[in-house]
Amino acid sequence: MHLMTELENEIHFTIFFTLLLPVSLYASGAQTFEVEFVGCFSDGRCYIGIEPSAVTECVNKSQIRLNIQNPGANAQYAAALTAYSASHKLRVHVQDNCINGYPTPDYLHVTKE
Repeated sequence: MHLMTELENEIHFTIFFTLLLPVSLYASGAQTFEVEFVGCFSDGRCYIGIEPSAVTECVNKSQIRLNIQNPGANAQYAAALTAYSASHKLRVHVQDNCINGYPTPDYLHVTKE
């Protein structure tokens, strides 16, 4: 009879518990998107239309939203516009901090991938 060590028990418990966690806990993270459109509202909220939809807790998943007044947002908007213009993809670390029900980017970059 094989007796498991305490460490083996902890490892098995950790693996078992991790498998039981709901997928929504893994919602935010880096995802790659096609950029369908890019624009801004007059109040400084900007949007990036994406395909496929983002994996997020936010209600609306078809766009990434950012507030152009936030530090770094101008550069993020410029990167999204570059991706759209060059027909490249956008790699976005999606956050579940929603603006009007849409996810926001922590960071993003243009990729050929």
